[in-house]
Amino acid sequence: MSSPALAEKQWLVTDASRSDAVVKLSYERNEFQRARPPQEQADHLATQICTGWGYTAAVQFGSEETTCLSRRGFGNCGRRRITLPYQCTGSPSN
Repeated sequence: MSSPALAEKQWLVTDASRSDAVVKLSYERNEFQRARPPQEQADHLATQICTGWGYTAAVQFGSEETTCLSRRGFGNCGRRRITLPYQCTGSPSN
């Protein structure tokens, strides 16, 4: 079984707060997949959300977070979510 093509992976908004100026983007993969959606896609999506709120840009901040969604035998993580946090920058318009 081959892993899905890289183009099939998409970053999705999993948390967002205009008042905190924070956007979190995530994708999921199983233990055998190594494909990752393009970083440029995440940067563009976060910037699009922040500018829609009136900020001028978005920058990635903090560390990538990995959460195990399901465990397999012997405690191995079978499915995980990878999350990137973004901070909106610039003064928001009202």
